[in-house]
Amino acid sequence: MVGVGRSAHAQALLGKNAFSKIRHSKVLVVGAGGIGCELLKNLVLVGFGNIEIIDLDTIDLSNLNRQFLFRKADIKKSKALVASAFAHQFNPGPGPSQNSSVDGPGSTGGVAVDAGKGVNIKARHGNIKEPENDVEWMKGFDLVMSALDNMDARRHVNRLCVSAGVPLIESGTQGYLGQVTPMQKDRTECYDCVSKPTPKTFPVCTIRATPSEPIHCIVWGKSYLLPKLFGEDDEASDEQELEKAKATDQDASVAEIEELKKEAAAFRDVRKGLHEEDGAKKTFEKVFGDDIRRLLKMEDMWKVPGRVKPVPLDYNTILDGSFRVPPLAKAASAPGKEGPVPASTSQVNPAPATSVLQDKLKDQQELSIKQNLELFLESCKKLSARGISNPGTLISFDKDDDDTLDFVLATANLRATAYGIPTKTRFEVKEMAGNIIPAIATTNAVIAGYIVMRAINILQNDWSKCSNVYLRGDPARLIAPIALQPPEDNCGVCADVYVPLACDVERLTLGSFVGEIVRSWLGWNTNDDGDQMEIAVYEDKRLLADPDFEDNYGKTLADLGISRGKTLTVTDEDNLYRNVNFSICALPASTNSTFHLPSNAPQVPRRPKAPEPAPTSSVPSVAGTKRSADDFDILSASSSKKQKLDANGAAGSNGDKGPNGPIDLSDDEIEIL
Repeated sequence: MVGVGRSAHAQALLGKNAFSKIRHSKVLVVGAGGIGCELLKNLVLVGFGNIEIIDLDTIDLSNLNRQFLFRKADIKKSKALVASAFAHQFNPGPGPSQNSSVDGPGSTGGVAVDAGKGVNIKARHGNIKEPENDVEWMKGFDLVMSALDNMDARRHVNRLCVSAGVPLIESGTQGYLGQVTPMQKDRTECYDCVSKPTPKTFPVCTIRATPSEPIHCIVWGKSYLLPKLFGEDDEASDEQELEKAKATDQDASVAEIEELKKEAAAFRDVRKGLHEEDGAKKTFEKVFGDDIRRLLKMEDMWKVPGRVKPVPLDYNTILDGSFRVPPLAKAASAPGKEGPVPASTSQVNPAPATSVLQDKLKDQQELSIKQNLELFLESCKKLSARGISNPGTLISFDKDDDDTLDFVLATANLRATAYGIPTKTRFEVKEMAGNIIPAIATTNAVIAGYIVMRAINILQNDWSKCSNVYLRGDPARLIAPIALQPPEDNCGVCADVYVPLACDVERLTLGSFVGEIVRSWLGWNTNDDGDQMEIAVYEDKRLLADPDFEDNYGKTLADLGISRGKTLTVTDEDNLYRNVNFSICALPASTNSTFHLPSNAPQVPRRPKAPEPAPTSSVPSVAGTKRSADDFDILSASSSKKQKLDANGAAGSNGDKGPNGPIDLSDDEIEIL
């Protein structure tokens, strides 16, 4: 019989058995940000009874527009603690448990909650990578849901779940795009089965001297000019380095060093004069006029094909509206000249009409060069006044600080104009300067909803209804369900074997670990030829022992810096077997032994044999070519092989299709980081 009250609709929709399962399961939510807030709310409303949530972050002003469990009064407070307290009101029960350690004050230990008695939320303000969050701790959960936004933490959670054998639902959003990926060891690919692109960085020399993209100008304004004018005064150390270089003639002639000293002195004078009435004007004329003219004298710099000469900006002509904005840079080098570009080769960039500006949000307005100059002057005066009123406080960029954001916006756009680069709006600069991906509340809500749907499937062990879900930018097919992918044979995480090792690191020596645990308990004593197996022991990438290095055998694990939460990886030197990872856990307080292991040792599988070399052919073979980031594979329900999508969205020659026709996923909509 369906109950009444808050859980009545959920019980009616899910059925008695499914509702009972989610009610008494214990789940972990990692992350209480955009997705995490929506997810926690959904879990409570659906009827989940035992939830633990952990997050290291505190609430920031910029979170409030999309993380609806937070209010302005919550700024600087723990995200996990505030979110749990707010969400608990949706289904009141024993009360949220809030602490910053696993078994701290107020912890209920995750006791099961009966239907109709509310939700038990255990909230922790802490780091998922803390030592107490080990494999044994992870085994206490029936399901883990990741709502993280950085790759390192995601990989850590993935490895923990693989080690503990606990299913994981990975998720992410990027603007209007999103994804939900259910994972379980030996059933699906894990987070590390597919390589992730490395975040792009920008060379300082490119940012400072020869920008070619808006991001170069933005980073220059944020990381170079702002701290140079309003941050710590490092001119003294620069002077010392120049004197040292002059004495030893390092990398430069004496004449070049003298020129650099003059440049440093000129910049020092500009910084000191910022508080004066015309200080902002002098700063503009030096940075966007004198400095650019000095660069133009370095003729060798502009001989590089495709590099465009900048145009110095003129203060007076910009303000009176006669300055001609340089054309956008072309692929080939432009001749460039000192002073305003002739009208025949450029167009005037007038200020938008007032009526047009009123129709646009402030952050979405495209500023004219005159407006950028005026914003530069205004922000310089405000920042200078702040420096005078608080001389001991250094000013640094904060995307929620209007003065520093306006300064970076103006300087980036002025520099972009000089180099023929498209300018950006305030909203765009805030995104890029803050190194943040624009977060949209509705995207988070959709993804959080799909996480809960997959969680219900997994807790019922109904993997047949599970699939990867992609939220796409194509209006014709916003939701793209993709079949789960099998594990990669050569994955460095989920293809390994994992063993929990509860031990006293102060007493267990590395020699005992190798002799008693690896050779005796695991059985890695002799190889196929009857000879003693040669093994090596690592902690992360650090070699602790191998056949030629046994110096550490007499040291305890504690002496070697091994503690709870870390992993000892054992490999055989013949590379015949999979790696075995021993996850270090705490010994039960009641035991006197040095270590404790599972009753049965695992059967370590052999590594798959390397494929036979392809026969020599005049046609290049691509069989061993690593899949590129621009390719995407799907697995149809009727095929055991991955098929690459062709240009029309069909998978291979057998025409694998989605439920409603061919699936076409563009390259940048696949993996959300």
